[in-house]
Amino acid sequence: MSMQTVVQEINTEYDTKLQAEKDSVSYDVLEMSGSRAVWKDVLAVYAVKTNTDQDNPQEVATMDDSKKQLLKDIFWEMNQISSRTESKTETQITETDDEHGNIVQTETTVTRTYLYITVSHKTVDEMAAQYGFNQEQRDYLAELLKDENMCRVVRLLCKLVCQ
Repeated sequence: MSMQTVVQEINTEYDTKLQAEKDSVSYDVLEMSGSRAVWKDVLAVYAVKTNTDQDNPQEVATMDDSKKQLLKDIFWEMNQISSRTESKTETQITETDDEHGNIVQTETTVTRTYLYITVSHKTVDEMAAQYGFNQEQRDYLAELLKDENMCRVVRLLCKLVCQ
C-alpha cells in the first residue's frame, strides 16, 4: 500500500465523520469553526515517532498495516470533531403589499435549530508532549519543520504520497 492511499483513506474517514455529524440531527442553520492539523505536521510527528521508537524503530518510506494504523492514530489524536445544537427563537419580519400599494409588515416568531461543528487540532508541540518526546526527538521534529527543510520534506512527502 502507498502513503497516498493511506492519506486519501484518512481524508475520506475525516470527511465521513464530518458528514455524520451533519446527518445526526435535524437543523436549520449550520455553523462550522476551527480547522484540522495540516498534513505536514501530522507526517512530521509520524516520522519522528516511527523512526525513533525505542522498542521498534522503523523507516517511514514504506507503508504496511501497522504503520497505517499508527498514522491513523496520530491523525485522530491530533484532530477532534465536536458538535452541539442550540435552539434559538427569532423574530422574523415579512413585508408584503396589501394590493393598494401599502407595505404591510408582519412579525413572526420562528424557532431555528443551529448545529455548531467545531474542528480542533493539537499542535506539533502538544503532540511531542503527549508522546513524551525527548529533546533529541523534539529537535528532529523542529528540523523537519524548518522552512529551509520544508521544501525537501514536502518533495519527499509528495513522492511518497503521490506514488
